[in-house]
Amino acid sequence: MPSGKTYVISDIHGHYQAYLQILDAIQLKVHDRLYIVGDVLDRGPAPITLLQDIMKRPNVELLLGNHELFALLVLDVLVTGNTQEIPLSKQALLQGWSIRGAMPTITEFQNITKEKQQEILSYLQRCAYTKSLQIGQRRYLLAHTDMPVIHNPQQADYHVNLSNALRIYRDEPLVPDGILISGHTPTHRIDWRHQGQIIQGNHTIFLDCGPSRLGCLCLDDLSETYVPVKMDESWWF
Repeated sequence: MPSGKTYVISDIHGHYQAYLQILDAIQLKVHDRLYIVGDVLDRGPAPITLLQDIMKRPNVELLLGNHELFALLVLDVLVTGNTQEIPLSKQALLQGWSIRGAMPTITEFQNITKEKQQEILSYLQRCAYTKSLQIGQRRYLLAHTDMPVIHNPQQADYHVNLSNALRIYRDEPLVPDGILISGHTPTHRIDWRHQGQIIQGNHTIFLDCGPSRLGCLCLDDLSETYVPVKMDESWWF
């Protein structure tokens, strides 16, 4: 089997059309591999549609972000036909998730069949938190960051918990002899000179380009591909 290219992207947040534009722009082929480093859910108009598309593609792999973790912890009580009263602990999680932009995910989830709902929950439960890759001479660790491994930790290659992206951007490498690739923190918060751009920094690559663009990085040649997207800027400031 011929070897393909490896791509990474993060923080698509329900923007299904922009995701399709990225796939078209990079001309993703059957032997290529795309890793989504967390946060496909919430905020945008079609998070469940986006997730279902990812689930169908054998060469696209989702790693869990904090928004998927919220979904894993809460969506089970929203499955169609579930008549049990929502426990107080879940109510608190649902409230915390809602203020982070969960309503598009919840609305779409409640408008699909129970069978499709269960498929989504099963898929998310199988997703890993981190991924190790060797591309040529470079070793990478993919992790959404700010995400302690508290759910199925055996799925993770490493336990990564970043609380300060600025520290990681400037200091010693977190991954021994390797490069960390993360999402979660918009690049304009790390370095204003890179607003709307991927940062290929000191031992760390940041993928979340914020509310105006999606950025996709090819790990074979480190080329960057962008498509415009209109997101609610209030989520990123």
